[in-house]
Amino acid sequence: TNNEYLVSNYLFADAGGSWSVNAWFKFPVTPTQLRDNTVGSGNTSFSIVGRGGGIGGAETFCLFVGGTTTVYGNFTNLCMVGSRGAKTQISPTTVNTDTWNMATVTWNGSSGAVYWNGVFQQALSPGTAALQAATNVTIGSQANGSAFHMFEGSISKVSIYNMQLTANQVLQNYQMLRGRYGV
Repeated sequence: TNNEYLVSNYLFADAGGSWSVNAWFKFPVTPTQLRDNTVGSGNTSFSIVGRGGGIGGAETFCLFVGGTTTVYGNFTNLCMVGSRGAKTQISPTTVNTDTWNMATVTWNGSSGAVYWNGVFQQALSPGTAALQAATNVTIGSQANGSAFHMFEGSISKVSIYNMQLTANQVLQNYQMLRGRYGV
């Protein structure tokens, strides 16, 4: 589509606007940064793209790789999206490490949808945490720059749209670029 655009203060998972975020990323087989219950209050997440101050608290929107336990080196990596404090798992299985993946989140003003490699996974509803009005969209980190959530691996193409993409448009975006990433 031709509605791709860059923004600094728009991705609210709340009433008032439609948007979509699409990100290609490759997570390493073994991250080098420690992620266990002694770091960042036990948060095991690696931020890909988002707008907010905290993964589990008051984020407006954040797409991240997180673990199912807080034991470093012994957790399953899942691609997840946080929306005002609520979390939704995107990938039906673990994130394939050292492989390019595409995650997409769409929002229509009251609800959304999450996609993994062009395929619909499930609906997304907002949580109840307060909106954060003073933070910008970030790529590869939390909005406050916390080292606890810096992404390890590669992030190639992040697209933000001012509309909710349809399932066909999400699949079209995936098909158009998958050859570039060897998928």
